Amino acid sequence: MTEPQDLMPDLVQDFAAFAVGAEYDSVPDEARDKARKSLLDTLGVCLAASGLEPAARGMHAIVREHGGAPDCTLLGFGGRAPAMMAAMNNGALAHCLDYDDQTPWGQHCSSSIVPAALAVAERQGGVSGRTLITAIAVGQDLFARMRRNVAWKKDWNLSTVLAIYGATAACGRVMGFDQRRMIAAFSAASQSSAGVMELVSGTGS
Repeated sequence: MTEPQDLMPDLVQDFAAFAVGAEYDSVPDEARDKARKSLLDTLGVCLAASGLEPAARGMHAIVREHGGAPDCTLLGFGGRAPAMMAAMNNGALAHCLDYDDQTPWGQHCSSSIVPAALAVAERQGGVSGRTLITAIAVGQDLFARMRRNVAWKKDWNLSTVLAIYGATAACGRVMGFDQRRMIAAFSAASQSSAGVMELVSGTGS
């Protein structure tokens, strides 16, 4: 079986090594503080959207209709759903009002990272606050570094193109992935790195 270090050099190996190797005490104080604030901010905008944005009710109805194991909390409206559906519901709420936090260079990361990490942590159980904050900080750091180094012509929606990697890093960190599993997760995530700006700027959007 091929070991991670035996693979052809690829950026995903650097992503995985960073995500796996991060520890709470090695994360700078400022990054931990930003992660805590992003967690609180995401919860706040989710609750606000549940009462202010009619489209949020439609998303909640779709998730409830889907059914499945009641593993994770649906924010705002209550109820429970499988982790994947809870992350989708809560992520939609987090971005519904467009008040979710941004990097200094634009684009939203926490509305993808925080709901995904919370759902995985709740499903898994026994995840410490230190682990959750480390995971969020790792995801945010990865997102911000990519955002700073990717040009944007307002064609692709970079929030969705890049946040899949931040969310994957955070979830893998919560789940205690080793480097091999993290590389596999990033490889799968690459298949979902997509999104155009039509939903923002298209006629009738």
